[in-house]
Amino acid sequence: MTRSVLLAALAVVAVARVAALPYTNADTDGDEQAIRQHIERHYFDGVRRSDTALAHGAFHPVANMYFIREGKLVQRSIPDWLADIARNAPKPAQPDSFKRRVLDVDVSGNAATAKLQLDYANSVIIDYMSLLKENGQWLIVNKIFDRKPK
Repeated sequence: MTRSVLLAALAVVAVARVAALPYTNADTDGDEQAIRQHIERHYFDGVRRSDTALAHGAFHPVANMYFIREGKLVQRSIPDWLADIARNAPKPAQPDSFKRRVLDVDVSGNAATAKLQLDYANSVIIDYMSLLKENGQWLIVNKIFDRKPK
């Protein structure tokens, strides 16, 4: 094999390897950190303190949640869900100490997903959040979850 043929073959292999790499965005790390902070500051802190005004800031105004109840799909608006939290919160509100954490964030341009785990006294909830970056700000537009008893 001549040197030029060998170099051409190596170039083809290099291009194929680069083409096989997953989609990346130079700002993905910054976006991932922004999403984690947004979820911690608004969603987790808002729900933890029953501060629905703070929790509303995590979501786009048209956000919905979906879950399975008694084997059937249920859709609920986030504003209705947060109103129930406010209605049922102890007065005065008492912050809870349940553990919440962001397990994973996946970002592709202006779209992202986040997987969250919320450990409550009698159950563990796994949330899957869909987020979109609108005018430079990440907002949750969709929430699905599953609850397992401990």
